Formats: sequence, C-alpha cells, structure tokens
Amino acid sequence: MKFLGLTQCLALAVALTFTSLAQAQGVELGSNLGFEDPMGALNNPAVPGNWFGFTGPGATGVGTNTIDPRTGATHAEVVIAGVGDSFAGIQQAVAATEGETYTFSFFARTDGNLFDVGHEYRIEWLDAGGTELSRVQLTDPVVDGAYAPFSVSGVAPVGTTNLRAVIALQSFQGGTTGTARIDDTSIIGPAAVPEPGSLVLIALGALGMASRRRR
Repeated sequence: MKFLGLTQCLALAVALTFTSLAQAQGVELGSNLGFEDPMGALNNPAVPGNWFGFTGPGATGVGTNTIDPRTGATHAEVVIAGVGDSFAGIQQAVAATEGETYTFSFFARTDGNLFDVGHEYRIEWLDAGGTELSRVQLTDPVVDGAYAPFSVSGVAPVGTTNLRAVIALQSFQGGTTGTARIDDTSIIGPAAVPEPGSLVLIALGALGMASRRRR
C-alpha cells in the first residue's frame, strides 16, 4: 500500500482543518426562502418549517404572488389599508440556541404608496413555551422601486429555544393603502465548530501515516 509523505500529510491536515473552520461560518436555517412553495395557513402559529402570514383588523392581506419576484417565479406580498390600528406581516420560526448569533435578511420593495405606514422587521427570541423573551427590531423604511436588502442580527438570550423572524406593516397612526413585496429571505445560524481535540486528532492521524510510511 502506498502512503503519503510527511509534507503531503501535513498539507492534508491543514486543508482538513481549514475546511472544518470554513464550514463553521454559518448555516441556512430557514425554509421556503423564495416563497416558491405555498406558505402556511394564514394566522396559524408560526411553527418551524415555513412562512406563515398574519393579519390584523382592517382591509389587510398576506399571500404569495407572481407579479414582481426578485428571483424565481414567486414572492410574498403584504397588503395594508389606510385604517388606523391595523397590521399585517409574515413570520417564520426556527430552532435557536442561547448565546449564539443569528442573522435574518431579505429583499423588499413597495408599490410607492406606503410612505406613512410603519415597516418593521425583527428577530423575536422565544422560550420552550413559545413566550417571547425579547426582540431585536429595526424600522428602516422599505425603499420604493427596486428591491433593496434588509438585515437584522442578534445574540439569543438565556432561555432561548426558538427564534421568530418577522416582517410587518402597521398603521397604528393611520396611513395609506399599499403593498410590500418580499423575496429571497435568509435565516443564518451558527454551524457546529469542530472541537480542538478533533482537529488535533486529524493532525496526529496525518503524522501517524507519515511515520508509518517512513518506517
């Protein structure tokens, strides 16, 4: 049997180490990211596995459409009317671990009529019973015209077992009627980081092969 030389084994060990570290940069936790599949039933609790829409009072609506996707054939659509104390949006829950960092991002645009309607996007940290512990929320305006990227990140607090990614429109102060279109979502969480002992074993294994080759 032919064995690798010392230099080749060391190179292999280094390559495996860097590959393991690269894989630890983050993983996609979300599903139905581009809304190509149907969303879950409207106003149902957000359980891991899909996007769910929610609506409040007034002439609001949530669903998918093929009018103006950023990529693919479909996008999500949130419609809100100019009625005070109204809201609508989409949400998706995924498993999360306390102390870890997560990032929720997406692309969105409006039809130009939502200049005085509130736009919110956030990460809600949930405990095992589904109770919200805290949230990281931003309210940047959704740019009219072309799709624009939006992102929010945070560290899961103690007690977190799930996070809920939310995009919402609200007209608690009144507002105009309009539509927000959402596409290409992402919920990135931490990948498993190799234990230092595992990396040492990789290196020792490579050196062992080299030593055996030399004998």
